[in-house]
Amino acid sequence: MLGVRPRNTVAIAGQKIILPCSSHVNGESRWDFYDLDTAKPKSIYNGNPFDNGLDRRISLDFSSCRLKTCHLTIESVQLQDAGYYVCFESSSDVREAASLVVLGQL
Repeated sequence: MLGVRPRNTVAIAGQKIILPCSSHVNGESRWDFYDLDTAKPKSIYNGNPFDNGLDRRISLDFSSCRLKTCHLTIESVQLQDAGYYVCFESSSDVREAASLVVLGQL
């Protein structure tokens, strides 16, 4: 069971957001992203340092993620960031999702 869960968020394009997540167990927090177009999961953090094929605007504090806190930060939110962000513990089936809605112009 997660300690701090991500929250549904509405942001204006260009804003910085932080999606919180924490686990009761060190090194257990993970993040997946489901975009609105394909609804296919994309791993943001699976416990290993990622190659950051993701946009550089998306970041995690990896040293904190190895402990119990693994907050996801998105600098300058863009329309394509809208979707579902899922935080979970790797040793549990419990998954906590938060919707990100981004307001802006195309």
